[in-house]
Amino acid sequence: MNRRRFIKITAGAGALALTWRTWYFATRETWALRVTRVDVPVPNLPQAFDGLKIAHLSDLHVEQHVPPDYVNRALGMVNPLSPDLIALTGDYMSRDWECMLDIAPALSRLRARYGVFAVLGNHDYYYKRNRHVVPILEDAGIRLLRNASALVKEGASALHVVGLDDPVTGHDDIEQALHGVPTGGCRIFLGHCPDVVDDVRRAGGDVLLAGHTHGGQINLPFIGPPAVPSRYGQRFAAGLVDFEGMPVFVTRGVGCVQPYLRFRCPPEVALLTLRKADWPLSSGGPETDLRPEVVRARSGVSRIRRLIRDLTGR
Repeated sequence: MNRRRFIKITAGAGALALTWRTWYFATRETWALRVTRVDVPVPNLPQAFDGLKIAHLSDLHVEQHVPPDYVNRALGMVNPLSPDLIALTGDYMSRDWECMLDIAPALSRLRARYGVFAVLGNHDYYYKRNRHVVPILEDAGIRLLRNASALVKEGASALHVVGLDDPVTGHDDIEQALHGVPTGGCRIFLGHCPDVVDDVRRAGGDVLLAGHTHGGQINLPFIGPPAVPSRYGQRFAAGLVDFEGMPVFVTRGVGCVQPYLRFRCPPEVALLTLRKADWPLSSGGPETDLRPEVVRARSGVSRIRRLIRDLTGR
């Protein structure tokens, strides 16, 4: 075998391997739903709620590229987990609100001892889609917390579920959300985006559950997710993280957005078990927002493409 033929075979094999891996992550991991079980330490948790199980879902993003059958499969995974409480943290659709009608029956079948609670995300507000999303959620029997709270009781013990309206589109109002909530009690906050973490901590939050980041969708070896939609960068990309003594859980979510691909970042339905305990948690990844670099890289690639097109006439 001569050198030229060897190079061709090697290059062909490399291209084939790259194509296979791209196909795998595009068609398998992107839709490889899994249940993630996490214990969350909450020192201020009333003893009666020790072991409280919360099913946490976010970013369903049902649309043409995230089909209803897939989202319905995710919703169908919840009830068998026997959660005590279900938390939905926004972005139920991406573009066409009518796709939500295809998942409405599955939403209405969600069951939990203390109820199903939800907040809205940025996609739920774009182009005033909230006019359609809100009644669909409410008709499904889901309690929507738009800067509001809900009291959960077990005998003489109680905790408050506090829902912040979407912060990305500027609809959050933490003072309004805490109206009527007594100080000193246990407060579980729901927010679409983890960037509310500082406000929640100052307000005496005991736990924050959020989504929005999708875990970055692309999680590169040694580098991590290069583009996380958060001013905290990779710190709250996904998972359980400590913020000044307050546990923050950010789910990777169910659906995805362009490029409709996940790499080393599978979708999840999270089952959180709250424990009346205290143990050290990770402080998360670096607080470096790499999105500007990604945008500049994309811009550079576009300029190179335009230059090649101008030079070649193609």
